[in-house]
Amino acid sequence: MYRILTQHAAIRERRAQRRRPAYSAPELLATGPCQVWSWDITKLRGPTPGIWYNRYVVLDIFSRKLVGWLLDEREEAAFSSACSATSAAAMVSSQFSAVPDGSGVGIISH
Repeated sequence: MYRILTQHAAIRERRAQRRRPAYSAPELLATGPCQVWSWDITKLRGPTPGIWYNRYVVLDIFSRKLVGWLLDEREEAAFSSACSATSAAAMVSSQFSAVPDGSGVGIISH
């Protein structure tokens, strides 16, 4: 029965389906080192159950080298908001120096 209905285009999805707009991923272009940086937060398991560490990593997109990192027991709002404020996916190196230094958040530079 369904085969015949499908051949005559008499069957369709009854539920209203929401059409999502086409999404294009942002493209970042770096023509040299230290132009565009990307950052990431990773949870690392600690020595005992229930203990987790947050590792913040800042990478140079052009050379794919480590620019800086921070390991902390809790997620630092000052560092996360400073990274998120410049851009959700990446940040330009000249803007990254705007991370507040007096807030107790320090970046270990490589």
